[in-house]
Amino acid sequence: MDDFYRIDKNLLPVSVDGSAWRLRVDGLVDRPRAWTLDELRQMPSQVGYRTLACISLQVEAGDDLIGNQKWRGVPVGALLAQAGIGSTATHVLWEAADGYTESVPLDVVMDDQSWIAYEMGDAPLTPEHGYPARVLIAGRFGMKQPKWVTRLQLADHDEPGYWEQRGWDRDAFVRTMSRIDRPAPGDSVKAGVPFTAYGIANSGDRGIATVELSPDDGVSWLTAELEDITEPPLGPLTWVRWRVPVTIAAPGARRLVVRATDATGAVQDGQSRPPLPSGATGWHAVRLAVEA
Repeated sequence: MDDFYRIDKNLLPVSVDGSAWRLRVDGLVDRPRAWTLDELRQMPSQVGYRTLACISLQVEAGDDLIGNQKWRGVPVGALLAQAGIGSTATHVLWEAADGYTESVPLDVVMDDQSWIAYEMGDAPLTPEHGYPARVLIAGRFGMKQPKWVTRLQLADHDEPGYWEQRGWDRDAFVRTMSRIDRPAPGDSVKAGVPFTAYGIANSGDRGIATVELSPDDGVSWLTAELEDITEPPLGPLTWVRWRVPVTIAAPGARRLVVRATDATGAVQDGQSRPPLPSGATGWHAVRLAVEA
């Protein structure tokens, strides 16, 4: 957990007393109520690996505001079943202990992959990652998945959350990204000698169909192998690891470029855009020195 990225609006992690914490469910429900952490832990839970990414991730720079981890939580739908969903409810409005707010359509949280998570990596969440509990929603950037969650309010309308009020995208769907982890920028390789390039690719909940690496700045493309058969992907909501053998015949400066195609057939957007408002686009590139 120590190397999992952390981004939030606070300078320091929020400190919440787990014994006093409650998750309140109210608004357009038949039976408003609150759960303690112990009550949440006693409910039937689900376990799985997920990749979380920040909407501020700089794709072209090969940023590290993305992480993969094992989580345990309770489906939001199970809580709402106990509270009883009002007939006019259309949205869920979240509140967190630090004053953070967010919202999503009701059908999003009724998906089996929408959880109130209380464990990360077989251990309780740390203060940095949302203790006592946080929201997990498939296919959305981290800004839609509040940490330190304290309230789930059903409403008949949407409300802009903390970051939407500051110009960020209301939906925050994860954009397809890929990254070259090796070779690193500035590395040297020998002309005519094979080396292996490898990295990760992620598209939220859409899956990755192919990853391609160009050894000549986009002129030609090599198809990468996705995950070794001895090391399959950890789950449908995680990044995939890719690798591809590369041989560059002539010495000189070279620029490697990577792109991914998600399981819907959509190729990663190669146009350079900044993260604000909907997440960065572009292709990650690494410059190499090819020696004789």
